[in-house]
Amino acid sequence: MLALYSAADEPLYRGPLAAWPLPEREVMRLSIQYFNDPEPCHIHRAAVSQRAFLELMRARLGAERESTAILDAEQRAWFPDAARFSLWEEEG
Repeated sequence: MLALYSAADEPLYRGPLAAWPLPEREVMRLSIQYFNDPEPCHIHRAAVSQRAFLELMRARLGAERESTAILDAEQRAWFPDAARFSLWEEEG
C-alpha cells in the first residue's frame, strides 16, 4: 500500500501501490531498459509497473512519511515533487 503526502503534509493518494500510475515517460524508459521494447503492449506495460513497484517495495517497505528525496532520481520521477510517502503491506 502507498500513501503520498504533499510537502505541506496534505494527503495526495492512499491505496494500492500497483494502482499508482507511472508517468508515461517512465513506462517507456523502463520498457526499453527491461525488455528493449520502445512500443510496449499492455503486457509489457503491466510487467514494467509490477517490476518497478516490487523493486521500490523491496527497498523501502516500512517507510513512514519519508521524503521522496531519499529515492534515486529514476524512482523520484514517479511521484510529485517534494512529496512524502509511506509504504506498507496490505493486510488480509
